[in-house]
Amino acid sequence: MNKKFLSAILFGALMVSSTGTFVSCKDYDDDIDELWGAVNGGKEELSKKVSALETSVSDLQGAQTKLEAEIAAVKKEAADAKAAADQAAADAADAKAAALQAEKNAIEAAKAEIAKVKEELVKMIQDNQGASEEDIKAIESEIATIKGDIAALTAAYKGADAEILDKLSKVESTLGERISNLEADVKTNKEEIGKLQGALKLQQDALDAYKEATGKELGDINTRLAACEEAVKALQGFDVAETKAAIEQLKNDYKKIAEEITKINTNLDVLSSAIYTGVTHVSLVNSESNNQGEDKWNLDFESVLIQKNIFGDEWTLDKTIANKLEFKGGTQDQKSAKFLIRVSPTNANLDANMISLQNSKGEKLDIVEVKNITPYDELLTGTRGISKGGLWVVEVALKNYDVDSFNAAAYKDGKKLGEAQKDDQEYNLYAVAVDNTKEDETAMGKRNIISTYDLTLEHDNFTPSNKLNFFVDDTNVNDINNRYTFDSQSITGEVESGSTPAKEYKWTGNALTEAFDKNGNVLKDKAGNFVATEEADEVPETGDNRSNMQAYPAVQNKAITISLKEKKGDKWVAAEKVKAMYVTFDKKANAVESAPSEWNAWNSYKYEGLNTVVEGTTATIKISPNEDQEIINDFIGFRVYAVNLDGTLVDPDGRAFYVKLGEAGVEIPSIETKVIATTVDAKSGAVELSKEDVAKLKGLKIDSYEWAADGLGDKVNEDLEENEKITHIKANGFQVTLTAGTATITTGADVVDGIQKGDDLDVSIPTDINKATIVTKFNESLGMVLDDTKLNGTLTLKNVDGFVLATIKVSAEKVLPTAEPAEHKFTAKDNQIVNGVYNCFLIPSQYKMDGTITWDAQKGWGVEGTASEGTMNMENVFNGWKNDFKNATSGYRIVLANTKYNNGTKDYTDEAEFGENVTIPNVLINSTTKHATDIEYVYAGVSAYVDNNKVLTNQNHAVKAYDSFNTVYNCYMHKPVHTWRWIEAKDGNYTLIDGEWVIDTNKNGKKDANEVSRTLPKTSAVYAEENFEVNCADIFGVNTYNSTKYGVDMTKLNLQEIRVVDAKITSNGSKDEDYFVRDHSQNSQDWGNQTIKFHKNSASTNPTADVASTLTVVYVDMYGHVQTAEVGFTVKKQ
Repeated sequence: MNKKFLSAILFGALMVSSTGTFVSCKDYDDDIDELWGAVNGGKEELSKKVSALETSVSDLQGAQTKLEAEIAAVKKEAADAKAAADQAAADAADAKAAALQAEKNAIEAAKAEIAKVKEELVKMIQDNQGASEEDIKAIESEIATIKGDIAALTAAYKGADAEILDKLSKVESTLGERISNLEADVKTNKEEIGKLQGALKLQQDALDAYKEATGKELGDINTRLAACEEAVKALQGFDVAETKAAIEQLKNDYKKIAEEITKINTNLDVLSSAIYTGVTHVSLVNSESNNQGEDKWNLDFESVLIQKNIFGDEWTLDKTIANKLEFKGGTQDQKSAKFLIRVSPTNANLDANMISLQNSKGEKLDIVEVKNITPYDELLTGTRGISKGGLWVVEVALKNYDVDSFNAAAYKDGKKLGEAQKDDQEYNLYAVAVDNTKEDETAMGKRNIISTYDLTLEHDNFTPSNKLNFFVDDTNVNDINNRYTFDSQSITGEVESGSTPAKEYKWTGNALTEAFDKNGNVLKDKAGNFVATEEADEVPETGDNRSNMQAYPAVQNKAITISLKEKKGDKWVAAEKVKAMYVTFDKKANAVESAPSEWNAWNSYKYEGLNTVVEGTTATIKISPNEDQEIINDFIGFRVYAVNLDGTLVDPDGRAFYVKLGEAGVEIPSIETKVIATTVDAKSGAVELSKEDVAKLKGLKIDSYEWAADGLGDKVNEDLEENEKITHIKANGFQVTLTAGTATITTGADVVDGIQKGDDLDVSIPTDINKATIVTKFNESLGMVLDDTKLNGTLTLKNVDGFVLATIKVSAEKVLPTAEPAEHKFTAKDNQIVNGVYNCFLIPSQYKMDGTITWDAQKGWGVEGTASEGTMNMENVFNGWKNDFKNATSGYRIVLANTKYNNGTKDYTDEAEFGENVTIPNVLINSTTKHATDIEYVYAGVSAYVDNNKVLTNQNHAVKAYDSFNTVYNCYMHKPVHTWRWIEAKDGNYTLIDGEWVIDTNKNGKKDANEVSRTLPKTSAVYAEENFEVNCADIFGVNTYNSTKYGVDMTKLNLQEIRVVDAKITSNGSKDEDYFVRDHSQNSQDWGNQTIKFHKNSASTNPTADVASTLTVVYVDMYGHVQTAEVGFTVKKQ
């Protein structure tokens, strides 16, 4: 069953399921090792089975011993029962004894079977052990050969052949079919392996079952033992010789497939070029550091004539300098030139070997070599990588300088014109070429990306620097103490008697390799002039007296960095002419404190980086105490020397600076603040520091601070391309206020070189504080701060000596508000918005808000004189409507859908926005249509974004103040709000007396002379009547909105809220004016006030019975909408 077990493993281990690709040689090693483990594992598994069988026998032996004891006990119970004449108990005991004896017999049988299994397993192990000594060594040799073949195949994997690439799909198909077949074989063998594993598990299950057998049915023991025997037979199929044959077969198949795979793999680079992030575009870029003209970039090469010197061997030093740098005179070197390029895509891979310069004929500029490329943003280093912005600084140099070769390359016809003709000089132009061609890809042609032809070449001899400038960390040496005089602030003790400050020198002309003779005297040149002269007793730039300046506050055990720099424009950059530098002690003559000897003290401490020449422009030193030393508050003097590329000294005797050692300040981790943009000048809430951080601030005596924060301009531009940048005036984006007890420090907005400073503060933080807070505020109107901007800053607190007492990291994040101001407590009044609907009964525009009509009823009314709009004050609906949003004033507004006229759609399809007074055109007031409504609070001008034109744009920010609802624009004279009926006695408090309605004020049931009366309403007419009148006072209004004001007879509303314009009496059946028609000769301005006149329809006859009819009065409401009042009427038979 398992004859092909190892063959399947070998095939499965070395073949991969993906078509056309092999894994690496390392992957094959792992698989082969796994295979060899399987070979050895077979023997180990056999041994494990034997051990398991032995354990099972031991378990069975224990179970058998227990059964024997129980059998003896049961037999005794049976004997006792018989003696007691208890036959039933005796029978039960006999039955139990018989069952236990059966269990014992079964265990004996199991032990015998297991003994046989063990004997067979041991024999198999012995047989296999005898075969493996020789055969397995042969297998090991075979595997080693396969590994060698794989390694050779991997080494042969190089470039590609375009012809093979064309055949790739065919080869992949062939491989896919072959590997699919192999996978099927593997699957079949896996199924057999699974069966084998299942059989072995059955054996283990059988043995485990014996442990619980006592007292239970044991009838399945023989079945489980049979499964065990099957497993043993399967193991007997293991054959080392067959494994060797399988490996041999595998080698043959592997070689056949490998030949095809080798052809495929040689072209994988070409295939992968489809997804390769190569350069697709390159261009020259203007920058502050390159020397470009209006239409060209000048590469100014310089030849450096080396002068003999050993840098670090200056005779004036009191210390031995390590790593001395020797300059061999009479040789020549070339100074590099740099230019800036931009490549696309910005994540393209680029290295120096890909870049060259070439002319318009495609000829490379062979006299120039690319020395290095570095990302312009300095986020990555090295000669290969990815520049975040696609900007790279390219450093090039002449391989050597030959005047004829250079002129031929640089100038038209190889002719360089004189200085007087310089403006007429014609140059050969060069482009930057980026070669994207991969190795062994030349058959497909070069793939070069070319810039514009704007590079030109110039040459001059190197002029060494003769002025030494450097920074200690971020502090200019010009701002750091030296001991030009012994009144220096770096001297606090007594000066040794007779001491004189060492003189400071500068070059009188060009830099030289030496300035002093062995006696310390200044050398003279051939003309008899001194090569160096004393620095003037003036501040830096005109002299070098820095005695009144503070020493640099250095922290023991913390490195400080000395960087040589030169100024270009308004920026300090690395000194380009310097070759190397070192830092040593200041001159011994300046170590003058006498209690104890200052020079001895300086030499007693531990230093790193001191007295060692370092090539480049940066050196670091670290000062540490020895054991049992304390150097806090001690002053130490250092002097910096530098050498130019040509071996000349930048400064004849270097420049000194002094440090004062102190303790490291405390650090407070980031305090995160959020500035909620409720106004354009909002501040953050006060964020409390933790108790641990408050404790760090207790007792600090603060003399000054430094505040450095991210710039707003950087945040605005971080996602924009170079040509899309937006100018922003604020470099220091926000300010911070620290409050600790009675101590308060607020930073300003003025920035110098990215730092905002505050001096002479004299602020002491109390020792008994238990709370400290941070508040932030942006230095720009929040309307010009990009939404969600988060800036980081560092507040550094210093003492009077300039030592850092504490650094506090602070962030300020602009956050747009999500709700209206909490203090407004905005709510809807009860029963104004019901079931999500606000029925808005609008006041006509000719009304005052108290309901007073302001127009002349006779002159201003009529269809054309109706109210053009209706209004409603939202303070009638909502509580907390504090103020309206108006232009630059924050406040509430209501937004109503389908309320503003759209000239495009010629309908009211746009949203309309209002303050507290809503004004709706009369055409929309229909008491039916629902308009989606939102109440918003608008924060005026607090939001900012970059629009499509790359302009930073200010806008308002609105938040929901109430859940959305629907508004219906209602007129209170519309149905069903307002309906009509005949007037009833109760409407006027009337009493029916003698056929009249009387207001019986005397309560005597009679009509007295002083009592008001009126006739009953005319609700019917007899056919015979030629003319009759209906009094409008008999028609009564019923109003669900305001029954007091509008629950009156029609005459009280006519020519105010309504104007009656017509009337008719129609039969309920025919719906026509069958019997009476209105008298149209009546003046509507007259009859509308009192009565409506009707006369008999001449085209009718007497009805055969009374006719149920309807009196319909037509009127126009205040908005010009035609409405009707219907009341029942009866036409009576004559």
